[in-house]
Amino acid sequence: MGNFKHAPNRDAVHFLQYQLWPHINVALRGHGNKNCECHIYGAYMDAKMKRLKNPSIIGFHMKGRVDDVFSTVEAYRVLLAPLRFGAGVKGKILDAISMELPIITTPIGGEGLSVHLDGVDFPGHVAKTIEEFKHSAVQYLSAPALSRWEFPAQKVELKERLDIEYGIRCVDHVNKMLQRKNSIMNPIKVMLEQNSQLAHRNLSKYIQLKNEG
Repeated sequence: MGNFKHAPNRDAVHFLQYQLWPHINVALRGHGNKNCECHIYGAYMDAKMKRLKNPSIIGFHMKGRVDDVFSTVEAYRVLLAPLRFGAGVKGKILDAISMELPIITTPIGGEGLSVHLDGVDFPGHVAKTIEEFKHSAVQYLSAPALSRWEFPAQKVELKERLDIEYGIRCVDHVNKMLQRKNSIMNPIKVMLEQNSQLAHRNLSKYIQLKNEG
């Protein structure tokens, strides 16, 4: 899922198609899952992206834009998001969380969402290597018991952590901490201010004496 005008998304699709999915698919077929497919959704899928459809790569399909991503993704079992660069919290990750869809991603994909959010486990896996990513994808897709979040309490707590009101409370808390910190006299700041005042007094005295002389 993603906007294909965004370079990190285009790179992730290339990476997934040529370096990850072929190995994942072979492993799944070895587990008896011969019908597993990888579908790529996103707006602005230009001709260059559509040409990525390669018959030699089994089960990899470029689907393009959909009107309702939430109803579309309901049928899927895991989000594969092998992002290699980019910054900030990723919309596709938040969408997957809201749909209770397990996520296999990279440290870049999980940026802004700690692997342990106040004690809440990340809903999926943050893979640091290619092999780890492939192994996690095969594990989630091979085990139906792992296809959705297992603990209702985890869903509620994690969603609360991502709620906008919770974010506002966190920002307000940090702001109050900074205000308290700034109210404490900083010895270096005080020293610099005193030296500045002394320099101004000496300069004024010098000008006065010069004018008198």
